[in-house]
Amino acid sequence: LGGVGLMPQNKKQSLIFTFMMAFGMVLGMAMYNALLRLGMDGQWVRTALYSARKEYLFAVPIAFFLGGPLAMQLTLRYWPEKWRAENFGLGMSVFTPFIMVPIMTVLITVGFHGNYNPQAVLYGLGRNYLFAWPLQILLIGPIVRKSFGQMMLMSKPAVKCAITNENRR
Repeated sequence: LGGVGLMPQNKKQSLIFTFMMAFGMVLGMAMYNALLRLGMDGQWVRTALYSARKEYLFAVPIAFFLGGPLAMQLTLRYWPEKWRAENFGLGMSVFTPFIMVPIMTVLITVGFHGNYNPQAVLYGLGRNYLFAWPLQILLIGPIVRKSFGQMMLMSKPAVKCAITNENRR
């Protein structure tokens, strides 16, 4: 769960990582919420894909500028120091939903659906937390960290050694 894959080391890598993580989480949460609203008999896949497309456009900048930096601060402050070296990614996966679930739930409930009822927002928060944490910790987080790590390893230029007569002696 934890140490699998690499974490971003610079802003460019952070942006790539955010694109990947946001895609997985938005798609997973959109499918979950569409299934809850429409059931298996409804057009939940189409609804989820339509919703995910809109939500992703907001999730990426929110995660990059707010969710990621705040989750990093929480991880550095509250994640046990002895776990940080090998399980920092898991710590980020634990704390990211603290930031992203409330922001995205309010944005979608109020902004996209026009539902200003506080009970609807609170219900959505509870329901989304219950699914977001396991989705992030057990599925999307490990997949994205591993995929990102493999991408970063493949993008490193191979060291080429020119073989000359001087090297052979």
